[in-house]
Amino acid sequence: MHAGETNLAVHPRCGTNIVVAGLLAGLSSFAASSGKDRPVVDKLPRMILATTAAVLLAQPLGPVVQERLTTSPNQLGGRIKGVKRQQFGRVVVHKVEVER
Repeated sequence: MHAGETNLAVHPRCGTNIVVAGLLAGLSSFAASSGKDRPVVDKLPRMILATTAAVLLAQPLGPVVQERLTTSPNQLGGRIKGVKRQQFGRVVVHKVEVER
């Protein structure tokens, strides 16, 4: 990242992306369910449609929020202490330890 590769700080499975999707889905579902006093069964199709649209919107919005608000590529002199590889079944996880 010191060489200008700031895109390395943004990851598709970052918690920020999950929070953005959950927040948009919850708010859109709430908005779709409010209004006239109708049974929930009648509101369900609108709620499903609103939630689906919100999750689709979160796909490009989550990384933008991550890049601009929750993640900084500026490590202020930090350096990589080590990288550990772990495998859980078919899933491979790399833990990068950073020290200042």
